[in-house]
Amino acid sequence: MEITTDYDGFFYFAGWERRTVLWGFFIDRDPELLFYKEGYEYRSLKNTQGAETDTGKVRQSAWNGKTIELQRFDGNLRDYASHLSSLHTSIHSIFQGNECEWKRTPKLASAVARQKEIFRESDISSDLTSLDDISGYFCGSAAEYLESIGVFSSATSS
Repeated sequence: MEITTDYDGFFYFAGWERRTVLWGFFIDRDPELLFYKEGYEYRSLKNTQGAETDTGKVRQSAWNGKTIELQRFDGNLRDYASHLSSLHTSIHSIFQGNECEWKRTPKLASAVARQKEIFRESDISSDLTSLDDISGYFCGSAAEYLESIGVFSSATSS
């Protein structure tokens, strides 16, 4: 599920829909919230493990109703690429699945691809996923799909 903040910086999930889980598993710290904004430190927030660990099918975030701040990244571009390697680790399964899972997070896919391109143009190695990496036989061209829904422009990516 993907959301962006509103004008005042608030976000909310409009409602959960029940889905059949085709693969994967529940862990005791989910749901996991991933935050990415270009130029800021990436954040991953999960429920903490403890005596009252929730292992039921319906979960609630310990972060519900709390302010979540993002900090501007303080470092050079090479350091930022290194910092974002943990983002790559967190989202790798979304971008590499056979069910075109990345289509559920089009803004993230587009933003990560743009950041990967910024690193490439500066001759900086990065673990981040490019649009070519997520385009697949069953899913088609990621760039074409993202352009068709208005979240990516190949004219600005080159």
